Amino acid sequence: MGGPEAQSLAGAPETVADVGSEVDGAGISRAPTRGVEAPPDPHLPSLGEVESGPAAPIHPTGNALLAADVGTVYTKVYLLEDVAGERRLVALGRAPTLGGDGTPAAGEALAQALTQALRRAGRERHPVPEQRLLLTSAGMVPRLAMVAPGGADARALRSSLEGLPVRLLEPVLLEGAGRDPEHLLGQIEVQAPDAVIVAGGGRPAERALAGAAVEAISRGFGRQGPLVLLIGDAEFIAQVSPILEGDRAHVAGDDPRAAVQDLAGRFVEERLAGLDSASGGLGAWSGGGAGSSLEGVCAATRLIADRYDVDVLTLDLGAAHAMAVACLGQSGRRRVVVATRDDLGLRLGRQTILRETGTEALSAWLPIDVAGEALRLDARQGAAIPAAVPETVDDLLLEHAYAREALRLLLEDLARRLGGDGGVTGSATALPPIDLVIGSGGVLAGVPRLTQAALILLDAVQPDALTQLALDRATALSLLGSIGTQDGPAALGAALERDGLLNLGLCIAPVGAGKEGEPAIKVEVVYATRSPVTVDVAVGAIEVVPLPIGERASLKLWPARDFDIGLGQGSAATPRAEVEGGAVGIIVDARGRPLALPGSREKRQAKLLQWLQSTGAYPQFSFVHHPSHRPGEVAAQTIGPSGGPP
Repeated sequence: MGGPEAQSLAGAPETVADVGSEVDGAGISRAPTRGVEAPPDPHLPSLGEVESGPAAPIHPTGNALLAADVGTVYTKVYLLEDVAGERRLVALGRAPTLGGDGTPAAGEALAQALTQALRRAGRERHPVPEQRLLLTSAGMVPRLAMVAPGGADARALRSSLEGLPVRLLEPVLLEGAGRDPEHLLGQIEVQAPDAVIVAGGGRPAERALAGAAVEAISRGFGRQGPLVLLIGDAEFIAQVSPILEGDRAHVAGDDPRAAVQDLAGRFVEERLAGLDSASGGLGAWSGGGAGSSLEGVCAATRLIADRYDVDVLTLDLGAAHAMAVACLGQSGRRRVVVATRDDLGLRLGRQTILRETGTEALSAWLPIDVAGEALRLDARQGAAIPAAVPETVDDLLLEHAYAREALRLLLEDLARRLGGDGGVTGSATALPPIDLVIGSGGVLAGVPRLTQAALILLDAVQPDALTQLALDRATALSLLGSIGTQDGPAALGAALERDGLLNLGLCIAPVGAGKEGEPAIKVEVVYATRSPVTVDVAVGAIEVVPLPIGERASLKLWPARDFDIGLGQGSAATPRAEVEGGAVGIIVDARGRPLALPGSREKRQAKLLQWLQSTGAYPQFSFVHHPSHRPGEVAAQTIGPSGGPP
């Protein structure tokens, strides 16, 4: 893997024109399902379109906005400007957050990223815009312990907080072992939370138990204890507040959601203050307000779901965190459920991913042999050199294997939260049907070939029937959400959304059982300006049918007798709405649900190679590795500018 100074050949685009050099505009259309019964013309004309052509200086306007996102590994600066009467994302600058000595240098990173953004926009000689917005994702997953009288109280508490980007730890129930002060303190010490939420319950006996828990926390931890958030009625608050010293108590009353949001805001301010004291340079950015990047991603997901009346799943995979946001249901009654992990980031969280999944699960996604010790070494290096980038195809395959397993673990958490008990007992439910899956975060945005991002999303989510895929290619989803929250949804014009999201294409995934190689589905794509194309996709295969950005087409689907595309087994479908072209095309995924990999190593690797190369996701492989080789040690093929060999 490359060091911090290595230039990523798979980096995210840094101007709107950079995106256009790879793809030539896109529009995301709603998956016509749940699909097949969609109303006429339900496409989302504004999402994902980007412009092509060379970058050119623009005439500065008074409505320019500079937005900065200080991340754990990279700091980004976005320049937004009015272009032809519409607010546009004009340029993006990026610089490592960590200095040469490995310590945070956010001020220096902001200055470097700002210089890049202004240069790319041709604004070096113009006044720097004064309007600023500051976001951060660095260390911004609050870890919250829960202490509740019983399971029902814990479920109610978790339900009230399910739409916030926080990590809710395993609840300590006072009706069981948590009644013992030693057990209670031991659990809290192991969890190491940023704050402890204590719920008072509704009966005198429950309030007494909760009060005793607060007293145990106060005496056991003293002044060094975590912040305690008190949830309950006025009687409970009056009873226990005096027990806690100074500012260690935060009274939430009967509105835990608002209290936790306020608490998260305090964490943002403290985190940014710490970064500013370490390196300086953040003061000029905080005048326009500061916020959490994770909250911005959640807000953007809600705005997209509301604007286009679709069920949306956003998967945000960063260097130090992983977050899934599901926005489900009808307009006005949407349920937002968030699963957040502060230990599943693709760089700093590799050791956790490896520990929770095991080397076999990780190796199952690799079409090459990599020894278990090499995987463990790579995981340690990920934490030591978080800004490293893949330098060879081996490195890239391994990074994408980590991404699949991190998202799988995250989606298991999300499924538990979607279950009836809110995840308190650990039971899970299958993910509901999703219309639109959005990938976000550096590893997905920085893929050399966009098909790689699509496959990672498909392998993690495993959607069925018809599902639209989109990519936050400019890593600007948090910015869009923050602007929409601050200035209202109308502030997110169509052009700005086009700059932020890139349509990858439509996935068609028939569900059913069949033997390998037997017919699964026939798909006919009727283009507007050229002859139709018909493809037959067999069980166990995945194919990509061309439908470039800017084109539209009608679909005709004939699933095999034992396969279902949303209307029942064997029922043909002709969606009423045309499909909008995407950067990848139409993906026909007949690999099965759930996706099952062959048991033997040789057959599994052969099947992976077939999938990866039939879709054109990776360069042609013409090498065999020995299990003792470390990733990056054998540079079988290096990554060229287009994601292929140089």
